[in-house]
Amino acid sequence: MEIRIIKNAPGVVYEDVSEEIVLQVTEGKNSMGELISKRYELFFVNSNQKEEIEPEIPKYHLWDIISLSRPKTYIYFTSCAMKDKGRMEVKLYRYSWEQKEAELVYTTMDDLFLYPEQKKTMVFVLDENYLLLQNMYLKTNGTETYQEFFDFELMLYSIKEQKSFLVTDQYLLQAGISFMGPVEKNICAIKTGYNLLRNNGFHYLNSTEMVVENIGFVNIKQMISDILLKQKNIYIDIIDQVKGDKTIPFCKVEKGYLIYSRVSKEGSEEVIFYHYEDKEVNACIFPNVHKIEDLSRPCLLKGMPCILLENKKGAQLYNLKKEKKEFVFGNDTQVKEILQDLIVVETRHKRKLLKNAYYTVDVYQYSDRTMLVNEKGNFGAAIASTIFTDAASAIKENIVLYLFIK
Repeated sequence: MEIRIIKNAPGVVYEDVSEEIVLQVTEGKNSMGELISKRYELFFVNSNQKEEIEPEIPKYHLWDIISLSRPKTYIYFTSCAMKDKGRMEVKLYRYSWEQKEAELVYTTMDDLFLYPEQKKTMVFVLDENYLLLQNMYLKTNGTETYQEFFDFELMLYSIKEQKSFLVTDQYLLQAGISFMGPVEKNICAIKTGYNLLRNNGFHYLNSTEMVVENIGFVNIKQMISDILLKQKNIYIDIIDQVKGDKTIPFCKVEKGYLIYSRVSKEGSEEVIFYHYEDKEVNACIFPNVHKIEDLSRPCLLKGMPCILLENKKGAQLYNLKKEKKEFVFGNDTQVKEILQDLIVVETRHKRKLLKNAYYTVDVYQYSDRTMLVNEKGNFGAAIASTIFTDAASAIKENIVLYLFIK
């Protein structure tokens, strides 16, 4: 275990790129309508050097781009340029930090004024050749009392062939894809259907306006093949589904686990940890969940399913396998990140006599309950990276935590 502290970090978006490279995304100097340009920089942690990615290409965060390839070999970004009558040209690039080259992979025309109020776009990078693009449009319910992004268009795009293939699965066109995340090579978790907890969809939508929500796994190669063959039903290995009286508002993939929540119309949340390889399930139930902010925070600590319980009095970790509470924090402490075997918190220290109030960032090791770091400042970000090194007769795994303090 190694912790590297980066002080005076700007308040930006950080993303793990490779063993010792972090992507920093800050606001740029250009704008187009309400869109503010972005500045992409590679931060080399060991040398404390920064390198801007293709500064001559104006970058805008217009689409949400989710890369399902592991390990990541490219950084994807969109560039936009205004044309006539509110039309804009959107270009999708991918940048190789190893080759230090950007490649244009997709171009289309779009309406600037639809974003972000009436249209959203998600791009799932399935592999080095295929992109799955999903356009979502604002739709009103029958009584005209509720609006959400419930109208979907999906297409598969081949980078090599520069050709698009429409998705013909009627269920996906009706329900949309809300989440995809890599589980292991060529296998991804997938969640379809929309979240009824958002903006109280339970109350405003009737049974005919709701769709079945599925959660399960897809084989990426088979998914691509199904779309190319214009299959009416793309195969999903479904492990759970709900409709009407329940919704699945949260899911993520971590260390071989698919972690998700099922929330009932009455406000009961069931948190489920599903292990992909051995099919083991751990679950627990919490009451009084009526909006997104009420959802619990499930996590893995040293591979153990845990729940972070937060209220006005503070926060505590509950271990599902041991069925007991561990680590208790007061209301002056906020748990910011839980990564690998580490708990990162920010604590506010009250003003005392001649001393002003101040903040510290602390890092605790879960396994032996020790404090590893106590640094004055505000939390910026924390990224855990696994570095593999060759030792005599085996490969050693070393966890490095990059801790950014403002």
